[in-house]
Amino acid sequence: MKCIYYNSNAHVDIFPGNSRSNFNTYFDIHNLDYLEDDNIEAAIKSITYDDRTIVSLPSDKTEKVYAVKSNISDSTVYNSEYKNIVCLFVGNRFNDVIHVNFKNPSFFTTRKELLSRAVFQIIEINSNTTPNFTVGSPTYIQVVVRKKKMRKKFNIFLDSSCTKSKELYPENHSTSFRIDLPERLCFNRDWQVTLKSLFLPNNIQNFPSCWIVCNISTNGQGVIYANGYEVLKSVKIELEEGNYPTMRAIIGYLSNRISKLDVPISFELDDGKVKITCKNFPLFESFLEIKMSDKLASILGFIKPTEKIDIIKLHEYEVKIAPHRPDAFIFYPKNLIISCDVLDNTIFGGEHVKLLRMVTNVKESSSDILSFDFLQDEFVDLNVKEFKSIQIDIMNATGNLVKTDNSISTTLQLMFETV
Repeated sequence: MKCIYYNSNAHVDIFPGNSRSNFNTYFDIHNLDYLEDDNIEAAIKSITYDDRTIVSLPSDKTEKVYAVKSNISDSTVYNSEYKNIVCLFVGNRFNDVIHVNFKNPSFFTTRKELLSRAVFQIIEINSNTTPNFTVGSPTYIQVVVRKKKMRKKFNIFLDSSCTKSKELYPENHSTSFRIDLPERLCFNRDWQVTLKSLFLPNNIQNFPSCWIVCNISTNGQGVIYANGYEVLKSVKIELEEGNYPTMRAIIGYLSNRISKLDVPISFELDDGKVKITCKNFPLFESFLEIKMSDKLASILGFIKPTEKIDIIKLHEYEVKIAPHRPDAFIFYPKNLIISCDVLDNTIFGGEHVKLLRMVTNVKESSSDILSFDFLQDEFVDLNVKEFKSIQIDIMNATGNLVKTDNSISTTLQLMFETV
């Protein structure tokens, strides 16, 4: 296996328009005499670039999925069209010099003529535009070249935000989408497929819909109600399902809602546990009754997930501390099931599932995008001989679709190979 390093500022005398995100290269083809004349394939092994960009909008600061386009590869399927994309990676993360190393790069057929006159372009995958890099360190792209292997293979790149597919399948979203391909793919041999890379929005909903009711009650001053008390004020707060990066975010959201409704309690973390403090009351002998759903109580640590919550009763200046540490991500999927409709069935938990891959989901609250780059290929047999569209579903271990707010699309790369 041989390496070629390309540099964005190596040939500025020949190509004065070169930039760090879009550059042409050239060297004498005889410098590649050590390679075979044909039957060679190449892959992008690493990319080193300066991530500093000219930021004009707040959205420019967020992470984005970038693609490298190059003439050293034939065009491949990208959603409903063909593009010469060779790899994907996440950009705008550290605002400094970045080194992206591909653990298991994707090889594609190439020729020495193309390698000696290589053109590289980094694009933001959703906008199809080059990032607005400022003047900085040059971009280096490492290409590895080897003798072509006997098996046939090709890549498909899919993005859940594909505009054409969205028109055909309006229900498409980040965790369940069908992509219409540029043409019908037909297979006259046995083929298999593997997931090469996956980029997911890091806003998977980890907080279920739940509720809390706060009753300000008194002994009734002679008025007897069914429960023995007079309810002076009752407030119910419905908490919608969503994504909360930390337990402090949940506590902060809950406290803010209660404060606006003028309920005399506060929520805070005390030595890692949730503490409820009852403040002063305007009326004598008043007290507070707190009811909450079992889901909310288990997240806050007042009960274990299998238990039922009782009414919490607090008098003026009284404090209630949860007996357990909170679990903000008790409902956050630890494992993700990636399903694809053109695959053969796999037994998963006793059920037939068209399982492309199961990935372990490590929560990274500082990242906008969850990135998965796999060290080894796990191939699954195709179950069809032809198809015009392809369906991708991302589920939790129970088989339910993972929910996101759909603000960031899902992007992935599939590699097809003969058996």
